[in-house]
This record gives sequence, C-alpha cells and structure tokens, in this order.
Amino acid sequence: MKGLRLLEKIFIVWVMSFPLLIMLAIWLKGWIGDLLFGISVVGLILPIFARIMGLEREV
Repeated sequence: MKGLRLLEKIFIVWVMSFPLLIMLAIWLKGWIGDLLFGISVVGLILPIFARIMGLEREV
C-alpha cells in the first residue's frame, strides 16, 4: 500500500470491512442497525464523490 493517498487507504480498509458492517447492521436491527448501515454506505460513496469532484488533497 506504499504510495497511496490517505483517502485511498481509508477507502480500501472500508471496502474490506463493508461485509462485516452489513452483517452487524442486520444482526443489530432497529435504528442502531439502520444507522450503521447508513454510515457504511456513506463511507463507500463519499470517497468516490470526493474524487469525482476533485476535493481530494495530497497528503
């Protein structure tokens, strides 16, 4: 992972943990599960949106 930007490293870790977050959200149910699911989806979409909009900065 040498040479990757900070947001790319965070995105890779988030994608790798995404199935676990979804399973945890399904297991918890209720508003806590919905909140966890929303956070996991936003965590996937936000770096892609930042790259498209050019908001990502060099670290």
